[in-house]
Amino acid sequence: MVQYHSPERLRGGQLSPADDTWGLGALLFTALTGARPFGDERHEIDARLRAGPPLLSSYGVNDERLGYVLAQT
Repeated sequence: MVQYHSPERLRGGQLSPADDTWGLGALLFTALTGARPFGDERHEIDARLRAGPPLLSSYGVNDERLGYVLAQT
């Protein structure tokens, strides 16, 4: 699913361990918030990637440790 691809892969890059790490972080974000971190459609994902990652606190998840983990992906 394109919603869980890393920015590098969206730009035509190959699968890599970094892509897997990014996908895991996006999946964790979705599990915690019920929303995909960068949207559903390709144009929406591209725009949100340029704006930077969403904050968990925007979704009522106020756990600094989880925020740190997601910031590392």
